[in-house]
Amino acid sequence: MSAINATEEQHNARAFSTLVPPAQEAAIYQTMARST
Repeated sequence: MSAINATEEQHNARAFSTLVPPAQEAAIYQTMARST
């Protein structure tokens, strides 16, 4: 993963965490981890 992608993912994670409850956020991350 390049530094640009990592920074973008961190930004997206911070923005996302303000919108999604923790349990749903965890489920989404688990799904993304399985898909890669």
